[in-house]
Amino acid sequence: MIFIYKGAFKVEETNKTFQKGDLIFGGQRNNSGKFELLENTGVFGLSLQPYIGSLLFSVTGESILNEVFRLKNKTPFSTLKSKLENCKNNVERVSEMSAILSYISNLTQGVELPFYKLIDKMSYMTPLDLEDVVCKSNLSLRQFQRKFKRLTGYSPTEYLRIARILPILSERKADSLTQVAFKSGFYDQSHFINSFKRLTDGIKPSQYFDQSENLRWIVMGENVDQFQK
Repeated sequence: MIFIYKGAFKVEETNKTFQKGDLIFGGQRNNSGKFELLENTGVFGLSLQPYIGSLLFSVTGESILNEVFRLKNKTPFSTLKSKLENCKNNVERVSEMSAILSYISNLTQGVELPFYKLIDKMSYMTPLDLEDVVCKSNLSLRQFQRKFKRLTGYSPTEYLRIARILPILSERKADSLTQVAFKSGFYDQSHFINSFKRLTDGIKPSQYFDQSENLRWIVMGENVDQFQK
């Protein structure tokens, strides 16, 4: 969920343009997204679990996969948008954004809560025994896979691959690729490289860690402080 407090940008794959004052939601992604800055731009937002979109909008995770759209002017988003427009800095934006977290937290307090906790657990365990997670869900493997994809848009194996690689993307320098692969839960360097390239639109791990901070920012949207200048 992102609020644009200055400037504008275009989502290249859909040609949609978003500008100052827009509160937008980006669905979970299974590929890299490309955004063209149209002017000096400032954004502020929340990174959420992939099942949150289906909770907020009563849709399947698959239906918003790779989608970016404006949030409609209805409660609670219209109230949040109005408050964010009046914020003077990111300290104030943190305070206003935290309110939406309480709203989201309340949405997860239903019958799916045990399943959400399993998904959360998968985000932080690497490597992970998927059979153990399926067993704890009290579902068959096929039922688990179907339910997981409906909520998140991902298959369990796709989700695990992303969860393994994301933590290393914020590192400033890498160890040897073999060490990075093992650290990420991959026991085959070739498998690690191929998974990394799928996530970063064809960029190899060696290229990612060797290139400038500009490339790192373009690929993963890091260094948000650059937006704030």
